[in-house]
Amino acid sequence: MTVKTNESTVLACVWFSAAFALCALAVHSAINGALTITPCLLGLAVIHVYVARQRLLKYQLPEVQYNKTIRMLAIFVVIMAGAAASYY
Repeated sequence: MTVKTNESTVLACVWFSAAFALCALAVHSAINGALTITPCLLGLAVIHVYVARQRLLKYQLPEVQYNKTIRMLAIFVVIMAGAAASYY
């Protein structure tokens, strides 16, 4: 399914802000000793950056490449969450 995403600077700003908040939360959790959740939060932040990037026409990826990237990042986050859960 190919859908052309319209440009929305406001939504891109919201997604970038959410990614920044997730990065800050990852740093906070790493400093306070919760290292198991840090890779998951950083992976989610990268996913948010890619979603925000799709909202800006200048930085949009082709739809097939975008879907592949999001799927691979999501698999990475799930694997890291499972590895972190099984570690402790």
